[in-house]
Amino acid sequence: MTEDKQEHRGARQTGSTISMPFILGGMQKFGRDITVKVRTREGELDVEMPEIADQDFKLLSDTGDIHELSVKEIISFYSKVGKLWSKRDYDLRKDAVKLAEKLSGYSEAMIEHSCDQIAGIFSAQYAEQTLKTEIHNENFLDDWIEVNSIFVHAQPRGRVLHILAGNAPPICAVSMLRGSLTKNSNIIKMASGDLVTPTYLAMSFKDVDPDHPITKTTSTVYWKHDSPIEDKLIHEANAICVWGGRDVIDLVRLKSRHGTELLEFGPKRSMQFIGRETFESGDSLQSAADNAAHDLVLFDQEACHSPQLAFVEGIGNAEKFCEALAVSLDKEGKRLPKGFTHKDKHAAISHERLLAKFYGEKVYESKGTEWTIIITDKIKRTQRHPLGRTLYVFEVNDLKDAVQHIDKSVQTVAIHPNKRIVELRDELTKHGADRVTHLGKMGYFATGAPHEGIYPLSRLVRWVKSR
Repeated sequence: MTEDKQEHRGARQTGSTISMPFILGGMQKFGRDITVKVRTREGELDVEMPEIADQDFKLLSDTGDIHELSVKEIISFYSKVGKLWSKRDYDLRKDAVKLAEKLSGYSEAMIEHSCDQIAGIFSAQYAEQTLKTEIHNENFLDDWIEVNSIFVHAQPRGRVLHILAGNAPPICAVSMLRGSLTKNSNIIKMASGDLVTPTYLAMSFKDVDPDHPITKTTSTVYWKHDSPIEDKLIHEANAICVWGGRDVIDLVRLKSRHGTELLEFGPKRSMQFIGRETFESGDSLQSAADNAAHDLVLFDQEACHSPQLAFVEGIGNAEKFCEALAVSLDKEGKRLPKGFTHKDKHAAISHERLLAKFYGEKVYESKGTEWTIIITDKIKRTQRHPLGRTLYVFEVNDLKDAVQHIDKSVQTVAIHPNKRIVELRDELTKHGADRVTHLGKMGYFATGAPHEGIYPLSRLVRWVKSR
């Protein structure tokens, strides 16, 4: 494994092989020790990466002098990074979009949309509001604050390991920012589904300040499952943010040491509730359909906030909703086209359509497998969901009848019209839903809102006291 030369920035491609660097304390490292095979429109590509060597652990375990930075300095740094990523002609963003389209399977338009979200996440406004909501007083992070007869301070935990999922690129920015705002060092374990975003974000830190403590204490790495490196990094972490499926979360629980703060995000699914008021006018129905389509299209339904089921209130209204939604999906699909779909996914969606027709269910479908809507009353079979912009629609007499289908596996419930939220939110959250929001906003989290039942920043610090 060798250190990269200055004239090279980011990945290199030779034929069907892409060499992807790790970022270790601001330095690029290349190698051919690990190969990840990725299925793309161009055929199968090999992504080569290094292994983490013993000498790399000093960089990975360095927590630097982030603690000496003020919160304002940290926010200023990320704000400058965000401004770079807000520009579509920024060279690292352009390169990341091109490479991510190839490796992630998302369309160029979807990746550009993701980059715009990342720029917003790194904005000063987002960071300041997040701190205000989760920590209440940012001075706790900078100093010892008198509370009654004692002094309280929020100390960083030290080394935060972020084990990412590859279904929604902005989660990398969210997780990374949380680690830095609480003055921790960040080790980002990339997902095979997104080997681009973490590395290119970390590279852009050098464009702001190559000697900044955040630049020097941010690393992006990858390892094969059950490797010795996995065991060591999980064991040495002071806190772990793990995003993804149940298997990954269970593995991290098993391998982390006692006392390690573990923040779990996933696996979850989400739903839409469509009230009878939606059908009082054509404009209301069209607005609901357009917003529902955007929720479904975003990240090709791969994210936890993506709707998998919709409950429509009122006899005969399900078909009206589906007809309007079909038109909206065609329209939204032109704005945010569906990405690369492997033949196995095409087969799964086609099979689900045939099965629905066999059951005598109403199926609305695109000419290809761009989207599918199925009106059904068989809730159990939706557990094996094909995703790929597929929505199961259920007709109910009253939206309250649908609450029985909410449990702790549900992250987000979007409701239309908005006025029905107050009526339903208590029962929805008592049954297990983490979040109740407006239709069309399922993929956009209000600044400072709890995330899956917790305020993450308060868990990434140690609250210490002194007299």
